[in-house]
Amino acid sequence: MCGRDEGGDPLVLDWIHLSWIFHTNYSWERGKHAMIMAPFGSGKSSCFAVPLAAWLIGNNVQSRVKFVCNGDDFAKQRVAAAKEIMQGAVYKDVFPHLRRGKKWSDHELFVAREGNALDPSIHARGILTKGIGGRADFLIFDDICDQLNTEEPGLRMKTKKFARGTWMSRLDGTSARALYIATPWHPDDATHDFWQDGSWCTLRQPVARDKHAYEQVVYNAGPDYEALLLAFLKAHGLQI
Repeated sequence: MCGRDEGGDPLVLDWIHLSWIFHTNYSWERGKHAMIMAPFGSGKSSCFAVPLAAWLIGNNVQSRVKFVCNGDDFAKQRVAAAKEIMQGAVYKDVFPHLRRGKKWSDHELFVAREGNALDPSIHARGILTKGIGGRADFLIFDDICDQLNTEEPGLRMKTKKFARGTWMSRLDGTSARALYIATPWHPDDATHDFWQDGSWCTLRQPVARDKHAYEQVVYNAGPDYEALLLAFLKAHGLQI
């Protein structure tokens, strides 16, 4: 209802976008972090990650969401886009209880909430940026790997180290969850590092030869995954 495309029109979700929603719910409900590897231009950020952040805060104003991207500028774009959604009239109809807090910028957003929490409601930083801030309930890795930080072995290793050691340590409590969305760049990058970790449930959707084709593989999921996915898509009017 609240997300908008580049022309300002309501988002129209196809099967690929609904599959991301299902996959994240499936993974998080089973105590796993969620990874989605999908092609360039499929809407991973605009149709999913950004609206998800806005929804998480509207659903629970006490939540703390961190975006981690390949650089600070891209991270700021995500927060700015979430801010646009949250300032919209439709969002205010859906979440009428939400009010702005003490800070409302393109780098961090605070909403009014109980207590004296120091951490922003939505916060964004580049993967190698200093000053990562406090704790988070939800961590969204959004294309942290790019051509620049994967071609050079030293940067590739540093990116993996920061992703796993620095940023994942920000998750606060056993119910905290991470989402990792990416297009793979190198077989030794951070994406592949998490992909091989059993605590992550990974959805891989390669570029399809037929744009109407349904092509995907899921890793570290239970035997019920496919049947539940098809039921979810059918409930939303899609026949696969």
